[in-house]
Amino acid sequence: MLLKLLLIGVTFVMVLVFFSIAGALAIGYTLGNFVYGFLIIGGVYLVLGIIIFNLKDKIEKPILKRFSEIFFNEDD
Repeated sequence: MLLKLLLIGVTFVMVLVFFSIAGALAIGYTLGNFVYGFLIIGGVYLVLGIIIFNLKDKIEKPILKRFSEIFFNEDD
């Protein structure tokens, strides 16, 4: 199961990287400068990272609660 999760995660990251590069190139082509496209995509990821960092407690608690219910199920 861990290997399956790892493969899905790696695949998701690869897709995200390719979409990011494609988006940056498309934005750069539209603006006439590829550097601007990469800076805009980097800025979007920076803003998303800051938002996720600020909301980590609201995200982390439900996930931990759900996994603790799965792993510590006393019905066995």
